[in-house]
Amino acid sequence: MPYDLKAPTIGFDFARFRCVAERPGKALLELTDPTGRSIVTDSRQPVEFENEFLHAFAVERLAVATRYQAVAILDADRTAPLTVTTLRPPAGKPRFRFGILADPHGSTRPQPKGPRLLPHAFDLAAESLARMRRHGADFAVILGDATNKGTDEEIDRFRAVVDAAPLPCRIMAGNNDAQLDKFVRVFDLGRGYYAFDHQGVHVVCLLTAWPDDLATLGEQFGWLRDDLATHAAMPTLIFSHYALFDPPSHRIEEDRVVSNADDVCRFLRTQPQVKAVFSGHKNIPALNRDGHVAHIVCPQVCHYDCAFDLVDVYPDALVHTLWEIDRPDLLRFSQKQLRPPRDADYRYGPESARNFVLPLGTVNR
Repeated sequence: MPYDLKAPTIGFDFARFRCVAERPGKALLELTDPTGRSIVTDSRQPVEFENEFLHAFAVERLAVATRYQAVAILDADRTAPLTVTTLRPPAGKPRFRFGILADPHGSTRPQPKGPRLLPHAFDLAAESLARMRRHGADFAVILGDATNKGTDEEIDRFRAVVDAAPLPCRIMAGNNDAQLDKFVRVFDLGRGYYAFDHQGVHVVCLLTAWPDDLATLGEQFGWLRDDLATHAAMPTLIFSHYALFDPPSHRIEEDRVVSNADDVCRFLRTQPQVKAVFSGHKNIPALNRDGHVAHIVCPQVCHYDCAFDLVDVYPDALVHTLWEIDRPDLLRFSQKQLRPPRDADYRYGPESARNFVLPLGTVNR
């Protein structure tokens, strides 16, 4: 019978679903809207994995901001219903789209025991960057841990991935990028932290390879304070490897946030131009508001839920969607390696932190 029905990607007028089945066959997805109108679509050819059959469905031309009930059907068997709601478009037109590739962990190691898809990490990173470009992203931000151990070979291979990418990549260092000086030099990151402007938006990329890197009295924090003061009239997005806000949903984790998160958040609350902070490291989707600042934690492509982010920037809102890798066999392998209590539902994250429209307000300084 079919089971494990999920909708990993939901937009304004489309949704992508996946489902696991115990046997092959022609699977159908039935969507029913609040009026009772039904939409039925076939799955793509199922992918076999360990006596399971993985189906993918893409449904388009849906109504915006509408609640649907989804059921997957194989012969006479049906999944439990899944409720999905399409997003409501913000006012105005998007300024631009960008992608986020969090913690790709490019590795030259063979597959160890565990859920990380290390032998596939370079390929998954390259494929994700190519998909971002096909979906219209102007650039990609790589949120640290580009490498798994920071070896010479890993750094050089990821440099080749970035050089071959079909869109500009803004890269940052993470705690796994062990040869930090070489990493910063090879990727020409200056002091390891930097900022740039794009289509009227200011973007800040921090160096938080270790929890103490953003110490309130340190050089980088002073630079951040001055940079934000200089760009006070521009809406600003901040990117960090470690989270700057401690998400309640992550507190069973260790080593999850910068050591002075309370001080950093207190400072950011005085900066109305700062709209959102994106982070990786623990890679369990999360969305939290701290005053006017949204803190968003992003998944990684080589560890379940095996996804990257696309973000549309509107004048007064962000639209965030998650896109799983196009390798359901690898995704299922990673999922099945997870151990309770940190199980697949925990790694998948809440639906509210995956696909959402985030009102931002305007700069009021």
